[in-house]
Amino acid sequence: MIDLFYQLLEKIGYTHPVHPAFTHIPMGLIIGAFIFVLVALVFRRNMLPSVSYRRIILLALIFAFPTALFGYMDWQHFYDGDWLFSIKMKLLLTGALIVLLFIGVILGRRKEAETKSSLAIYTLCFLVVVGLGYFGGQVAFEGEGRPEMVPIRFLLGERVFAANCNDCHPRASEILNAPQLLDSKKFLTLLRNPPTGMPPFPPEQISDQKAMRLYLYLVQLSGQQRK
Repeated sequence: MIDLFYQLLEKIGYTHPVHPAFTHIPMGLIIGAFIFVLVALVFRRNMLPSVSYRRIILLALIFAFPTALFGYMDWQHFYDGDWLFSIKMKLLLTGALIVLLFIGVILGRRKEAETKSSLAIYTLCFLVVVGLGYFGGQVAFEGEGRPEMVPIRFLLGERVFAANCNDCHPRASEILNAPQLLDSKKFLTLLRNPPTGMPPFPPEQISDQKAMRLYLYLVQLSGQQRK
């Protein structure tokens, strides 16, 4: 079901993750609320009516759910659900943020928004947002130590190659012109029943989905080499 969703997006030309496009909404709302409350306390001047703060935090809470959902879908689609450290941290921080936002909504109903307790909650939300941005950047741009930038839709293929192929085929240089790269079915057959001298890769080691990601990654590298 998740792959079907991304296939539909690819048909209209959208090949990027969906999650980053949504993160700006709850993050922007949280940062805005934090700044307004901080300025109000420092200058002792109400920047917005109390009800506005409650609505801002409530909107942030509402948008946090689809943002988290798309984050999960991106994780499954682009990373095959691999438990990267950055992913674990993002999941932990997302849970913490949702709890803090719930507290912020409840607190806003009981007290004035420009209070020290409200500022404490908004500050924690702000710090969690910074943490989410940091670990999100690690996943998307650094790839936890990747030496080169690779389009994100090929990251899983790169990881499969690094774990299973790179020792015998460093940098994939000698296989980029292999005839099996012209056909995904032939490539899968090669993995399952390779010629003498190459170990087979059963589905328990490289699933069909990961094999196709590996195939797309190698095709991309092959196309770059021809340029």
